[in-house]
Amino acid sequence: MKISETIEKEYADIASTTNSEIKVTKNEAVENILAIWKQTKIYADYKKPEPEYQSIIFPDGRIGIEKAAKCTAEDIASFCILADGTDKEIQSLGFFLSSIINEHQKQTGFSGEYVLPIHQKNARIDGIGFQNNGASIKVIGSVGYYTGKHMAAGIITLVGDAFAIGEGMYGGNIHILGSTDNVGKDMRGGVIHITECAALVGENMKNGKITVEKNCFYAGESMKSGHIIIKGNVERAGYMMENGIIEIFGNCKNGSWHTTKGKIKIYEKCKNIV
Repeated sequence: MKISETIEKEYADIASTTNSEIKVTKNEAVENILAIWKQTKIYADYKKPEPEYQSIIFPDGRIGIEKAAKCTAEDIASFCILADGTDKEIQSLGFFLSSIINEHQKQTGFSGEYVLPIHQKNARIDGIGFQNNGASIKVIGSVGYYTGKHMAAGIITLVGDAFAIGEGMYGGNIHILGSTDNVGKDMRGGVIHITECAALVGENMKNGKITVEKNCFYAGESMKSGHIIIKGNVERAGYMMENGIIEIFGNCKNGSWHTTKGKIKIYEKCKNIV
């Protein structure tokens, strides 16, 4: 089956599941999460390179999140649809959702899938899957930045596009049924799979594996270790690369610029650059 057909089938299956199984209700648990969201939502602070998101977004500590997490996965999905606010407030919604999911799984040991329908939002949500430590999360809609940031375990499946995913992730799997601008920056472990195109792949990557099914712009800049596979064409690969492997199944316009170590394999030209 072609990639495009797989994407269409996957989207149809997820959309069908969401429409038939997730009933948007305002029960007590959902009302409770909405109230806590209203009290704690703030603007994400992008001026700090490594902001302490949980303390910034939740100044009252863990009490509100622990209370909000006394719900079901279906309640979280309903809240995800009902949550509203300004564009900047919606941007930070993903960190709130991530903290609830992390706490809910900790409290209940839930092993099912958290389905997050966000396609109805005007602004792209940042921080979904932030510090994920084992949850299986399926997102319907395009996201912004910090998806799967500092993720240690679990699965994130995104039916849509992303600005940036997998930054500083340590483990787990991220599967994107769409395109992304920046993938795997400072990645330390885990697996990322992109079914469409990507712009910047594996910048300063230290470990893990990234596969892009179509084209990418830059691959493996300042890469320290790990494995990058590009099924299509690449504009530039291996700039300031120190170690690791980049495999390119299409053409590469500029390969091994200032590469000190590591290996770049370009199969289209039957040529290895070391």
